[in-house]
Amino acid sequence: MSLGQGDSGPFLAPLRHLLSIVNAASRKVPVVKFAYGLIGIAAAGSAISLIVGPGKRGIIVISLTFVGSMLLFVFSRLAASKDTNLEAAGRFLIWVIVVFFSFFLLITTTAFTINWPTLMVQFLGLDESSRRAECDHKISVANSMLANDSNQMSDVLNQASLIHECDRYQAENIIGSAYFYNGDYGEATSHFEIAHSLRPKDDATIRNLADSYLMVGRLRDAKKILENVLVKNSLWNYKMAKVSFYLSEYDDAHNIIPSVPTQMREDGNLAGKSRVLEAAILLEKSKVAADPARLALLRKSEEVFKQGVATDKDRWRKVLLFSRGTKHESFVKECETLGPHLAQWLEKI
Repeated sequence: MSLGQGDSGPFLAPLRHLLSIVNAASRKVPVVKFAYGLIGIAAAGSAISLIVGPGKRGIIVISLTFVGSMLLFVFSRLAASKDTNLEAAGRFLIWVIVVFFSFFLLITTTAFTINWPTLMVQFLGLDESSRRAECDHKISVANSMLANDSNQMSDVLNQASLIHECDRYQAENIIGSAYFYNGDYGEATSHFEIAHSLRPKDDATIRNLADSYLMVGRLRDAKKILENVLVKNSLWNYKMAKVSFYLSEYDDAHNIIPSVPTQMREDGNLAGKSRVLEAAILLEKSKVAADPARLALLRKSEEVFKQGVATDKDRWRKVLLFSRGTKHESFVKECETLGPHLAQWLEKI
């Protein structure tokens, strides 16, 4: 239901009364009109500063708002004065301000459009090198937060949102890592797929996506995409052997894993994982082998297992007996295979 003029009277009467007082005051004292201008400038400056943020551009807007307010006050005094000398001074001041603001508007416009003059471009933070440096700093902060286990993943996601405008690829990778470390592998896969679409030949992104595919059970997809890695180093060999192990392709996995050094620490800073994986592969192969090959595989499995766990016995004990993984990767299948021997072999180390 809409209200007519008569209906709204009780609500608008105080406002109308206030406006009538202000209008009467402005007729009696013209300077009051300039107060409206002061309020408008302050409001506009506040709105713009909220949009451009607290950086240098925000400081410029706030400074110009303050200067404009002061000048408007001076003009109000000049307008109310009957002194001809003051009137001439007012005209001169107006021309000076017009020239100054025209020049400032010109160099600000050229700074945004053609990156000139250089000093203004750098001051406003518009040059590519400054933007890249600022973006790289945000990325570095986000990666540091990811590495710190005490940080909440929600904080990492908030930081990644600041990166999205300047580097979407890095933002998607960071978001994917945050979800992966938090155990949300479906979301991690979605974001790593976006990152991969942006840089399909980036090895780190391919590995991240393969890890996510492995965790959500898309084993064939994990193996297929790993084949696209350009630099096939020890880390690639480890990941290919692991995917083959999860696919129950034990011969393929066993052909690869011995070449991976025991001290390899990439992806989680956990040495010895190549030997733990090799031990699990050998155990699986022993299940279908006949004596004496089966016994030889069991002895070799125990030997390489001890080599791997000995790199950090306390940490491996927690991983294998309790967590069955780290935030970087799962060792669930390895633990299931090694399960009957874990306690006994750990006690011997």
